[in-house]
Amino acid sequence: MEMTSSSKKENLLQKVFKLEEHNTDTKTEVMAGITTFMTMAYILVVNPSILSQTGMDQGAVFVATALSAAIATFFMGIMANYPIALAPGMGLNVFFANTIVLQMGYSWQFALMAVFIEGIIFILLTVTNLRERIIECIPMNLKYAVTAGVGLFIAYIGLKNASIIVDGGLGNMHDPLVILTLFGLAVTGVLVAKNKKGALLISIVLISIIGMALKLVDLPGGIMSFDIPSLKPVFLQAFSVDKSEIFSLNMVIVVFTLLFVDLFDTVGCLVGVAEKGNLLDENGNIDEVESEKMLDKAINAGVTYIDTAFPYHNGYSEPFVGKVLKKYNRKDHFLATKLPIWEISSKEDAKKIFLDQLERLGVDYVDFYLLHALDKEKWNKVIKYNILDLCQEFKEKGKIRYLGFSFHDEYPVFKEILEYHDWDFCQLQLNYMDMDIQAGMQGYLLTEKYNIPLIVMEPIKGGALALLPDDITDKFKKYNFQASISSWALRYVASLSNVKVVLSGMSTYDQVIDNLSTFENFEYLNEDEIALIQEVKDTLKSRTQNGCTGCSYCMPCPFGVDIPINFKYWNNAYIYEEHEVFKEKLENMESKKKAENCKQCGACEKMCPQQLSIRKDLRQVCNYIDD
Repeated sequence: MEMTSSSKKENLLQKVFKLEEHNTDTKTEVMAGITTFMTMAYILVVNPSILSQTGMDQGAVFVATALSAAIATFFMGIMANYPIALAPGMGLNVFFANTIVLQMGYSWQFALMAVFIEGIIFILLTVTNLRERIIECIPMNLKYAVTAGVGLFIAYIGLKNASIIVDGGLGNMHDPLVILTLFGLAVTGVLVAKNKKGALLISIVLISIIGMALKLVDLPGGIMSFDIPSLKPVFLQAFSVDKSEIFSLNMVIVVFTLLFVDLFDTVGCLVGVAEKGNLLDENGNIDEVESEKMLDKAINAGVTYIDTAFPYHNGYSEPFVGKVLKKYNRKDHFLATKLPIWEISSKEDAKKIFLDQLERLGVDYVDFYLLHALDKEKWNKVIKYNILDLCQEFKEKGKIRYLGFSFHDEYPVFKEILEYHDWDFCQLQLNYMDMDIQAGMQGYLLTEKYNIPLIVMEPIKGGALALLPDDITDKFKKYNFQASISSWALRYVASLSNVKVVLSGMSTYDQVIDNLSTFENFEYLNEDEIALIQEVKDTLKSRTQNGCTGCSYCMPCPFGVDIPINFKYWNNAYIYEEHEVFKEKLENMESKKKAENCKQCGACEKMCPQQLSIRKDLRQVCNYIDD
């Protein structure tokens, strides 16, 4: 069969840019490219306008702006393969013109040399990974704040150029051009709110046409001009600066300030764009290679149940999972996600979130849909807002195949929920340490009674049952040297007859391999093994201070306390009987993360799936350190 030229082009684009893997296609990317150009073309006007105030030739700056943006964007697309367009940063440009030249009194040539030196330092920080380390140390809240700041700054420039803001106050609201601009903003806002594809492009084209029709905007004099200004007035002018100025303290101060501004300007823009493009991992870093490798390994080994949720990994989990699963036949796996009940205040909220989840996952339906982390309070919200009716509507439309819930509360609440509705399945926290807390074994037996398939979460108790004290590890190894410690926990819950799926939150590739090997040639626990686990359970229970699993649902603390880490060190001190080691870890924690900073607000306890007395236990951690 002969391949057409269009097919060849499509295959080439797919090969180079991996469009399917990124849940996109050629049409979408072309539209996105045009939109991106139209939304960033303002830089061709604004940048020369700002820098010309310093005495730089406006035409030369125009050409330099266009060339630098084109070259940088080309390399970002071809070499880095990221859908991010680059152009001169507005923050730096304003600082260059207004502060260094106009306020501090340096020549624009001097400022250019400072930018050149700062650029070299920035490159060195990048290639040595120091820039990445610096960015990793910046809290995500601060990254978002910088992103918002950059956005507000660009918005301010736009409002000034549109004469909506004049001399720090409102401009003439009766000016037709101002009215047109405000109308354009309103149109854009409506289209964006409705998730209209190409919203910005549509708005730009519409307002431009209206402006030209009303003669508020000049008609273009032509489509293309070959009268290109010369770069000569600014080209290599940085090197005209005297050596004494280059090696001066003034240059050091300016370069350092530029580097500081550039770093935060870059972080803000990058985080904002990368998040919108679903390019961030749970730590805000642009690296999904290892996670995709883990998921690929699991799927290729026969794993078919893929679990995610709306809030997992700061909201990045669903888009990532959806992107990876695009490589596989939709009917070959079961996709599960969850409705965050704590986020809804109406039936309409739940509907909006569910439809958003479908879009984030890039699917038309989900196989398993769960009401997330139900307890008494959340269950009351489910009833109040008729969420079950909504889910049933989606089931009838084929958007949900099976409806269930995950649970974190006491047995009576579980019994009430289970008997209220004809559930397709449910999900419980079960492991050999937690059979007598929350719904526990009573809950399991109730699912058996009503023949409701059970999915188990936290089988390894947040990883705690994979890393045990030496004396307990030795017991397991003495019985079966080849079996991993985590395999005992997995086999314990998988040996229960009504457990249909075991969820293990794996964070490394090696953990994936280990878990796969456990189920490859699965063997149910025998009586001797059950007795051994009971012995281990009794020993661990006698040492454990509280039941924290490290799930981090309690985070972030409004006062900066790292609750899971405090409890981890506190529990481990007793479990491993290494008080000096873990007491030192508690004492050497970053000051703001220590238990002593707890203000007893109780926000954490409302979110804790284990319903721990967090405030009380944090006081005990403080007392433990002081003893």
